[in-house]
Amino acid sequence: MSKVNAYIDGAFFQDGVRGQGMSMRMNLKALVEELAGDGEVGEIHYFMNLSSEVQYPNRRKNDEKLMARYEDQGLTVHIGRTEQKAQVFVDRGVDTRLSAKMMADAYADKFDTALVISRRPDLEPAITAVREAGKTVNVSFFRFVVDPTNELEECCDNYAVLTNEQVIRHKIEGPQPNF
Repeated sequence: MSKVNAYIDGAFFQDGVRGQGMSMRMNLKALVEELAGDGEVGEIHYFMNLSSEVQYPNRRKNDEKLMARYEDQGLTVHIGRTEQKAQVFVDRGVDTRLSAKMMADAYADKFDTALVISRRPDLEPAITAVREAGKTVNVSFFRFVVDPTNELEECCDNYAVLTNEQVIRHKIEGPQPNF
């Protein structure tokens, strides 16, 4: 049985889930286990940034609750930093942290297959390096109508569309979207 470690790009994943009217209050570990198929899930890494405590105190509290919920499920949460550019907050470090962790784990032989949940094009060099190290890389993410492309589809071993139904199956609480 193949050992699978998951690397979740929290910012993109949250945008995908919330942008389709779904709740982040889910059993993310169970979703990863479903996406891993017959593979044995090892470590699950979730990479995110915390909202500004000064400008968005309520959102920051929700981020902290989300982080605690996922840690309670056994996920390892990695925090990047948020940088303000004019009036926009930009996540920094998520792609670098995810790439470095996945590559270090590949070379430490911690998995046979990396499951990447993202559509961030900056992950392509790390995915290529992990594959060159003899590991399999599977990518899964939503397919959006407005922007259906995912550049990671071209550089991985297997690509699977993450469906709303899969997310809803693992919902703990929150609104039931109408699709």
